[in-house]
Amino acid sequence: MVAAEDERSVQKHISFMKKECAKREPNTDILRDSMKRTAAYRQDYCHKNTTEDVVTTFPSLRLRMFVSLHTSESAVILRRRLCKLMYGFCL
Repeated sequence: MVAAEDERSVQKHISFMKKECAKREPNTDILRDSMKRTAAYRQDYCHKNTTEDVVTTFPSLRLRMFVSLHTSESAVILRRRLCKLMYGFCL
C-alpha cells in the first residue's frame, strides 16, 4: 500500500516521470512506483482534463505496459481516448 501523497510530492513524481520517460530506456520499476503514488491524483486529473493534457502530464501512459495495467472505469475511458488519439480508432 502506498502512503498518501501531498501536492508537492505528486508534482515531484510528475516531474520525475517526464524526465524518465524522455530517456531511451526508462526505468519501468521506478516509473511504476511513481504511477502508483500518483494514482488518486491522476484519476481526478483524467476526469478534468483532455487526453492530450493527461498524456503530456503523465507521459508514461504512452508506454503500452502502463496503459494495459489500468483496469478501473476511469482508466478504461482513458485507454479508449488514448487509442483514438494515438491510432485514430479504438476497438
